[in-house]
Amino acid sequence: MTLPPESRPPDPRPPDALSAETLPHQPLPVEQLRRRLRLAPHNRQPMLHRIFRADPSTVRDALLYLRERFDGSAGTEVLSRLELALAEVLNNICEHGGTPQPDPLHRPHSPLVHLFVVRHVGGIACAVTDDGRPLPVECLDPRNLPHITDEAEGIDHDILLLPEGGFGWYLIQDLTASLSYFREGRRNFLVFIVPVDKAEAMPGNLPF
Repeated sequence: MTLPPESRPPDPRPPDALSAETLPHQPLPVEQLRRRLRLAPHNRQPMLHRIFRADPSTVRDALLYLRERFDGSAGTEVLSRLELALAEVLNNICEHGGTPQPDPLHRPHSPLVHLFVVRHVGGIACAVTDDGRPLPVECLDPRNLPHITDEAEGIDHDILLLPEGGFGWYLIQDLTASLSYFREGRRNFLVFIVPVDKAEAMPGNLPF
């Protein structure tokens, strides 16, 4: 026997549950989906993985993409240090990592680079792998800038004594922490962290 509507007991389910069953399916707004998936907005997603050939133009594109991807995930100074450190590492691969291919033309082989960058509580962690030449071990030796005297007469003389290059690895060491390198098979693996300030390192300040 079917009871009339006024005699039926009230449904204990909340109105939202009833409407979800009776109403046709409606797609959720994008922002609501992001909150449900706990994802940051696309321009603040604190993770990056990019594969490219070691070439000045592709390095420039990767750094521009990195800046856009991590914009807002850390302070401007931290992102500048990150960009400068990666620029030195990637340009070093472009200049020194290539090897001749075993073909009649002996064309240079541009290393294939895998770039991984992720934001975490302590800073921005980076891993760079490539299939180029091995990194000379002395590149990771502790480095200091040469002393330049403050005397006007000695400045030009001291500058003339400075080497033409070699400051890239000083910058990398100065800008990063936990710098480590190893080679496995035919690939180089370089990892480091660009630290953030203590205030930025608080979990509540992460953009996710």
